[in-house]
Amino acid sequence: VFCLDFSGSMSGDGFDELDDAMNYILDYDRASKDKLQFSAKDKITVITFGSHVYNTWHASGHDTDELRKNIDGSVPTGTTALYDAVIKGLDILNKDSDDYTKTIIAMTDGNINVGTFSDLKNKYKKVKDEIPIYSITFGSAEEEQLEVIADLSNARVFDGKTDLLTAFKKVRGYN
Repeated sequence: VFCLDFSGSMSGDGFDELDDAMNYILDYDRASKDKLQFSAKDKITVITFGSHVYNTWHASGHDTDELRKNIDGSVPTGTTALYDAVIKGLDILNKDSDDYTKTIIAMTDGNINVGTFSDLKNKYKKVKDEIPIYSITFGSAEEEQLEVIADLSNARVFDGKTDLLTAFKKVRGYN
């Protein structure tokens, strides 16, 4: 599950970087050059958020054209409801089969200012699997908030501000 920050602070360069990164990651041919491609059996969910969860899109690992079009056609707006997006991701993964490696990757530049960590923590305690919640930072991301989420889920925060591709390679290396 990808939780993508489409809040207003992502407008401009931040959104362009996120859009470029997702287009790369979701393009089988391009991603395969760095051995980052998804397999046909992978299930991909993209959750976009700003002031609340905006969209939830699903695809298989080789059928990502619609996901890329949806991301390209989006406009950042609102505040930053990352906790709500991650909770939505946990709900989706908690219902899914145990045959998959389950991971949440949050890509954000902002300060989480909608929802509470307490809500996320309570939800996390109720999921049946230990699901890592990795974060990749952009711009002025509040890394302390993201570190707390990483600690909760035995994951890490990666710096995507300078080299987003390397950050994503590191995340994929944990799976």
